[in-house]
Amino acid sequence: MPHLQEVLPGTTAIERRNMNVWEDDASRAAIEATGKRALIVCGLLTEACVSFPVLSALADGYRVHVVGDACGGLTSMSLQRMQSAGATVTSWLQLLLEFQRIGQDADDLFVGKSLRPTSVS
Repeated sequence: MPHLQEVLPGTTAIERRNMNVWEDDASRAAIEATGKRALIVCGLLTEACVSFPVLSALADGYRVHVVGDACGGLTSMSLQRMQSAGATVTSWLQLLLEFQRIGQDADDLFVGKSLRPTSVS
C-alpha cells in the first residue's frame, strides 16, 4: 500500500493469508513488539477481517477501538457484537478530533507515534 507507506515511513507490509490477523504469527508479533495495549482497527469486511481480530485482541486483554465508518460490511450487527464484547466503536471524525485534541501526547492514547498527525489544520 504505497499511500500508507508514504505517510508512515519505515512501515513494512506483512504478507498474510489469514482473515484473522491475530492468528498470523508475524502480524501478531509486530503488534506485540510495539508494547502498546490499545489498538485502532478498521478493514474491508467488518464481519470477518475486522471482527475476528478485534474479538481475539479483546480476549487477550487489549483495548480495541473500531472505526465503524471506515469498515465495509453488510450489516451493523458485527459492530454491535464487537461493542458488546468490549470494543469501543467510533467514527473516523471522532478519532481525528481526539488526535487533534491530544496533539503531541498521542502516545498516551490508542497506539502511539505511528498514528500521530503530522499537521492539524
